Amino acid sequence: MKYKVTQTFHKVAGFSLLALAIACGDAADPEAVTRDDLKSPSALKIVDKGNGSIDLRWSTANFEDDFEGYNVYGAVVTDADLTEFGITKGEPIQLLDANGDAVEAARTILANFSYQATNQYALPGTADNAEAEYNLEDKKFSALPYHKLRTATKEANLPTCIPIDGGICDPTGTVKQETEASAITSIGNISYSLPETLAIGSQVCFFVFAVQDEGEEISQSSTDVACIVPKYATAVTTSAGITSGNQIALPLFATLRSACATDGCPEIATTVSAAAISATTTDRTVQFEKFNNNDNLTFATGQNAVILSFGYFENGFADDNFVNLVQSAPNLSGFDATAISQGGGYSQPGQSIVVEKNHIYVIANAAADSATPADADFYYDWIYVSEAACPDTSCNVSYQLLLSANPNTPGR
Repeated sequence: MKYKVTQTFHKVAGFSLLALAIACGDAADPEAVTRDDLKSPSALKIVDKGNGSIDLRWSTANFEDDFEGYNVYGAVVTDADLTEFGITKGEPIQLLDANGDAVEAARTILANFSYQATNQYALPGTADNAEAEYNLEDKKFSALPYHKLRTATKEANLPTCIPIDGGICDPTGTVKQETEASAITSIGNISYSLPETLAIGSQVCFFVFAVQDEGEEISQSSTDVACIVPKYATAVTTSAGITSGNQIALPLFATLRSACATDGCPEIATTVSAAAISATTTDRTVQFEKFNNNDNLTFATGQNAVILSFGYFENGFADDNFVNLVQSAPNLSGFDATAISQGGGYSQPGQSIVVEKNHIYVIANAAADSATPADADFYYDWIYVSEAACPDTSCNVSYQLLLSANPNTPGR
């Protein structure tokens, strides 16, 4: 079934007024309506919680009487796929053109983000969510966004999620929600936890539409398209007695990356034996590489590693300021093992870079046995330091790691 947006011009007091008449859709194939009738969501961000778990966050201003919730679209796609689809990262998907006419090409774009098992770009979980008799070529919106099948009817249960108190978009699951539409509003920022586990190292892109009127109408545009390459995650706790020259190896790079890929990422706890320390020593810090002779704890980041501080973020990788500010790490360029300053703003670890509590750093690193690594050989790994204290004769450091599965993928 297709619907047409018709336009009529009326002359009123010398002015031309454009009237839009939009045919009604149905829940199986909702009709796009203008932003005057349904505000579009915006500013989509993705939080990588590690090991294939993500949150989506977006901004909303939906207080329409018939507002229902949000449909989430996602797919496993490369940059080349996006170019082929006509999608640009950071820009929305438009279902209506400037004249208010339906953009038929958008249906093809959305079909590539469908949850049907026959879609080669589908997210995980298609076996549980595909409508058995649905033909992907029909391009009906009901089978395209993320959804669960309704237990009673085996039809798509949409919207994907419904906003509740506390800025959470609650998944609708497999049972039809009976909440009165007039009781649903969403103004401000909202968060949705994707129930599925994504593959590490493969780019996944998402966008979100608003829906209303029992799923019969969908917003004319989506949020901007946002993408992420999920990373491995682990946590490290270290306790160390301080002595001049005390070092522990930062458990990054090839060994930990291999362990994550093979057996899952281990939680790491290390202890460095206490040693004699001068009672007069007061300059105690935690450092990336040693740059003075005082009694400090030092992380040896290893050969072919450079570092960049992103600053203070109280809530780590999930901090709103970090999520809104940082989309990717800068690309390292022109690596020179003898240079203090590296392209992209990176520094050699020993150049007065102190490990500070509630700070986030990215370490670009290549294999230690590569004497002259190319820029494309570097992995981009993220560190959030949740504790870094040297109160007396010992230091305690705790931090979280997000480890890239592939080199040359600086995205957050």
